[in-house]
Amino acid sequence: MPSLLVLGSKPDPCLPPAWQIDAVACANASGWSARAAGLPTPRFTVVSAVLGAGTARDESGKRQANRIALETLSGLSSDEVWYLPRPPAQGLLPRRLLREARRWRMSAWHVRRALRQAGYDFGHFHAPPYSHYTQLLQRETGDDPDAAAAVAIKQPSTGVFATLLGLADPAWDRVMLAGISFELTHAYAENPAITALGTTRSKHAETDITVLSALGRQHPGRLVTSEPVVAECCGLPLVTGEG
Repeated sequence: MPSLLVLGSKPDPCLPPAWQIDAVACANASGWSARAAGLPTPRFTVVSAVLGAGTARDESGKRQANRIALETLSGLSSDEVWYLPRPPAQGLLPRRLLREARRWRMSAWHVRRALRQAGYDFGHFHAPPYSHYTQLLQRETGDDPDAAAAVAIKQPSTGVFATLLGLADPAWDRVMLAGISFELTHAYAENPAITALGTTRSKHAETDITVLSALGRQHPGRLVTSEPVVAECCGLPLVTGEG
């Protein structure tokens, strides 16, 4: 049963036994946790466009967090990188154009360059449009209305999109989630966004829980987790040493 571990960056991840892991997928800088745990080089890593904002000189809490993530990637590697763009800007055309112009640091070209400059080693760089991911989400959740409603309010986290890519690949009989807590805490460094926002709760939490629950119903037994909090919140089977 070929199994893919999708690893997030929360501190002290509850990992399944090594013999259950055939390959690893990461989100943003969670490759740091993979290396710390002695896991193999990630088969692929999904990198959010907002990491490009970490190259800005004027740093808010979020930009500081993105800069730290970029610095953490130094010396790490991934077989492939999947670039996750921001959702298309909304509103009247002039406002959309202005907003897109302000997002130049988040373009695929700039993020790819920033990763190289940070000392991150990777192979093929995939840069599909945002619609590619939303279509995957629709398909893999079976057009679940609750998931669609949640995504309309707030997009899922990068880790959920990595999960989608794993489920969409028939090479994996099982996709296992670890290193996910629905919080802003990171294993590799203190997240400055926690102080800026005044909470450890991720803004993606409610959407992530809704989408992962829908994915679990659509892929019964194929989507599992070794994190008790994810099993409890999303109704996913909990992987143990005997699983």
